[in-house]
Amino acid sequence: MLELDLDNPVFPSIENPLMPIMQDTPVTQTSLNLPSIDQSVMTQSQAANQFSNLTMDQKIRLLFPNG
Repeated sequence: MLELDLDNPVFPSIENPLMPIMQDTPVTQTSLNLPSIDQSVMTQSQAANQFSNLTMDQKIRLLFPNG
């Protein structure tokens, strides 16, 4: 990439190194080597909703306690 001349009329095709090698291979969780999803985190909606009942002023004071 460092040696790429930006004055060329056609930008070169650069292959994505994160894609599977074979084009026939579907992109799956195992082909991308990702960790498994923790279902206990996915089912915890209480943590996300604990701030929804606060007023905007209360949320701002939580985010910026020093003003």
